[in-house]
Formats: sequence, structure tokens, C-alpha cells
Amino acid sequence: MTLLNTFQSLLKNKSFKFIFFHMSLIIIFAALYWFSDIWMYHNKDLAKKLGLGYIKSVDSYDSYLYFSSITQTTIGFGGVLPDGGNVVTTKSLPLRIINFIQMWSIIAVTGFALS
Repeated sequence: MTLLNTFQSLLKNKSFKFIFFHMSLIIIFAALYWFSDIWMYHNKDLAKKLGLGYIKSVDSYDSYLYFSSITQTTIGFGGVLPDGGNVVTTKSLPLRIINFIQMWSIIAVTGFALS
């Protein structure tokens, strides 16, 4: 049995499919949050001109991964990281839009994976 066949047979399992798609989305959305803040940090004047908000600094990828994880698992935003810092220190409109899309992805993936 090849690796592709094994993966295809695993995707037929609803539990595996559910976990696989949610884990994938956590990583994808963390990268989107991180890249949007990197862009906003390096284009502050343009972001301000376009009304996209502002950020003081770009957080570590781990912070965005944590933020994405608590969004995707619907745990909620406690506002504090395990190290005592804020979840995400940005005030950017792109982050809010991406977060809104991620919240809707939870419903879509759940419906798709469990159907």
C-alpha cells in the first residue's frame, strides 16, 4: 500500500478528516495572520492611509499559531499567553477580517467532515 493510498483511506474516516482539516486550517490561518501583520508593519503609512489600523510590532509565529488554535477550537480568547503576554498585540483590520473568515471555516469544515 502506498503512502497516497494510506492517506486516501484515512480521509474516508470521518474523525481523521475532521481533525486533519482543522489542524490544516490552524496552520494556514496562523500564517495569514503573521503575513498580514508583517505587511502592515513594513507598510505603516499605506496601511494607515487605507484605514487598516496599526501594529506596534510583529509577534512571533507561535503567538499567531496560538491565536489561530484558540479560534479554530472555539475555546475563546483569554487574552493572555502562557508566558504572560497578550494573545496578539495588533489592532489591524486585516486580522479581524481573517479571524472572521476563520470562524466561518469552523462551521464549513465541521459540516464537510461530518457529512
